[in-house]
Amino acid sequence: MVKRIMALCCLAGIVLLSDCAAMEVWDESDKAPISPSQRLTNHSPADGGNTVAVFQPDDEFANRTLTLAECISIALERNPQAAGSWQAARAAAARTGQAKSEYLPTVGFTSSVTRGDAAELDGRVDPGAQDQYDALFGVRYLLFDGGGRNARVQGAEAGLLAANFRY
Repeated sequence: MVKRIMALCCLAGIVLLSDCAAMEVWDESDKAPISPSQRLTNHSPADGGNTVAVFQPDDEFANRTLTLAECISIALERNPQAAGSWQAARAAAARTGQAKSEYLPTVGFTSSVTRGDAAELDGRVDPGAQDQYDALFGVRYLLFDGGGRNARVQGAEAGLLAANFRY
């Protein structure tokens, strides 16, 4: 009976921790740009966009008049520097979320099973094998760090702002 209870506790702990690992408390990815060209694709000449000369290098654009927004979108999609700066902005958003995660508690769960053979102590012999089950669950939370977490969050947010401006 004890083995079943321990197995159920271990299973419940694993399920709880796997749900917590996938939980995203702060969605910092919303603060980074969507993609290098996605925010410009909704413009058309009806929206006040200007048409430009025909872009000839690729067959998919041949004999077609493109709007300024489409030209910018194509340039952003094909320019490696723009793609790199967009990826840097996304990485800065992830670092901001990582810095904010320091405000969350740390949860740990450990379990072990040990099987031992009979031992002789002081002339007595313990018959048969012995099983030992251990489960440890812990929660840690840092109460005071002298403003270090806040400084790291502000630094990450400043890095995100700078990466967005570079993009």
